[in-house]
Amino acid sequence: MDNFAIRLKMLMDHYNITAYRLAKDLSCSNATVLNLLSEKSVPGYDFLSKLLNKFPTVNANWLMMGRENMFIDPGQRPASNYISVSDEVKSQQSIIALLKENMALKDEKIALLTTELREYRAAAKLLETTKTDIAVSKEIRNK
Repeated sequence: MDNFAIRLKMLMDHYNITAYRLAKDLSCSNATVLNLLSEKSVPGYDFLSKLLNKFPTVNANWLMMGRENMFIDPGQRPASNYISVSDEVKSQQSIIALLKENMALKDEKIALLTTELREYRAAAKLLETTKTDIAVSKEIRNK
């Protein structure tokens, strides 16, 4: 599926939809769409089927193989039948922006989890101190 990510981005740009919106419309995870856009994964049958059902005028040969026109009805296709270098650069820049956004969200999650881990460690330390105090108290009572 050579350059599937570029074709998916072109489709999203044509319909002016975000990765989040596409994921929601196709009932799949945002990560699935982002992984496809970043070429970390290849689309499976389920994803392609949902995508082509959502956009029935999109040419499956174009979507999967890069052959023929973007749309089944030639009147719907973009002005050119090929991806210009500037379009490819714009598409790659959009993908990079999505990846940066995804990384920022992961960094936020890491920071939150780190804070949560510190809180759990502090609570565990307090619990251990409390257990020790209880054990000492019982020992004193037993004497």
